[in-house]
Amino acid sequence: MIALSKIRIPAESSKYWLPKQRFLTVYHYCLQYPEWEDEYSALKAGTGISAVNYDGMPHGTGIGDPTSSDAMRLADLDMKMQQVKDAVHEVAPEIYQWLLKGVTEDRPFWYLHDVMRMPCEKDMYYDRRRKFYYLMAKKI
Repeated sequence: MIALSKIRIPAESSKYWLPKQRFLTVYHYCLQYPEWEDEYSALKAGTGISAVNYDGMPHGTGIGDPTSSDAMRLADLDMKMQQVKDAVHEVAPEIYQWLLKGVTEDRPFWYLHDVMRMPCEKDMYYDRRRKFYYLMAKKI
């Protein structure tokens, strides 16, 4: 993962400029995507993510509807993941799979281009990525 000091925030002169804190919010929102996928898969498989708490402290009776809670969490995770996918597809359908990896796994350009064989150059990639963050800032 890239250190925060290495993140390049779009300049104020850019058509996709965002205030620094807004950009960082969107940036970190998108980096949660792999966690959402893991949690979504676990909930779909029925393994769940909850555990019994044996800390000796008194707790409520546990009355509730775990199926409903899981369904609502699944819907929330699906909505967030779809939001990111839709924004990537809207911004760059021609490099969708690479841009999605770039913004959700923080993959650097050289990796996407050299290792994963992304069919575009730096200028196009970085322009699409800036546009993606700008669009996501409007969506969330």
